[in-house]
Amino acid sequence: MDEQEHNHEHLHEDGREHEPGHEHDEHAGHQDEHPHAHGHSHGHSHSGTPGGVLKSALAIIVVFMLVEFFGGLLTHSLALVSDAAHMLTDAAALGMSIFAAHMSAKRGSRKKTFGYYRAEVLSALANGVTLWVVSGIILREAVERFISPENVNPGPMLVIAILGLISNIACARILHGHHEHNINVRGAFLHVLTDMLATLGVVVAALLIMFAGWRLADPVISVVIVLLTLWSSWRLVRDAVHILMEGAPEHIDRDKVLSELSGIEGVAGVHELHIWTLTDGVESLSAHLLINDYSKSTGILKEANRRLSCDFGIAHSTLQLETEKLENTSCEGGNCCTM
Repeated sequence: MDEQEHNHEHLHEDGREHEPGHEHDEHAGHQDEHPHAHGHSHGHSHSGTPGGVLKSALAIIVVFMLVEFFGGLLTHSLALVSDAAHMLTDAAALGMSIFAAHMSAKRGSRKKTFGYYRAEVLSALANGVTLWVVSGIILREAVERFISPENVNPGPMLVIAILGLISNIACARILHGHHEHNINVRGAFLHVLTDMLATLGVVVAALLIMFAGWRLADPVISVVIVLLTLWSSWRLVRDAVHILMEGAPEHIDRDKVLSELSGIEGVAGVHELHIWTLTDGVESLSAHLLINDYSKSTGILKEANRRLSCDFGIAHSTLQLETEKLENTSCEGGNCCTM
């Protein structure tokens, strides 16, 4: 069998069929086109956050959000109303986290071969943008309070703020330990942390009004809440957009990946290397490997997938083997596709 015939074999690393969640329809009916290897190691820890944990945090947030909102109206405290608005985004973040965790657990289909991992990223992006909108509303109201300060009842304001702080601490403890490996839960956790700081600011404002009579403390703390909100949401939005734009994962050095693949015995070159993220903790890679001896292809594929999985945590890889480098074979006008 000559090299051209070798280049028409479609290789699977372990010889098994694709699962429904990993079908590649573009190869259907053309299994003799190019050699490929699809590594699908499902040992990653992307199992989501237990629904009960998120639901417990959501229940606490909703109750104290209502307490702060109506308490803010009764005491005329913009800071309390602002914190209640922030808690509303907390509730939205947790609600979308529950929804996204459910969606991401669904298996893929022929139309959505990668499943619903990106539901988490979209949810995180929505959370961040919502924070920006709410921040703008609060800032506008704070400016009006600077121009015309209102009388605030600091006693009830202080009590309500302390209760809100306790609820934030409870939610943070519930979510802690689940946010490090999931961008969507991290978004909800960031909401709770910033709201905790904001609520602490409301406590300070109530004390300043109570003992110093400084009414401007209320809008000042409201502005501080806005700044905290914008600061905490910027990285969340940035990471979500980076993933949606198919950006390379920041924790994976592309040059090191290239060096590792090139260093495999029998590999003469690597090109068309692409690395992207499906959702936090689930990376994918595709590459063309130029090899000298096609009889060693199986060993090369196994070693390549081992290095990608063990050294870089890349569980989903598609590798195409070539015995000669293929130049740009794209068809202009589709002429080369006609028989």
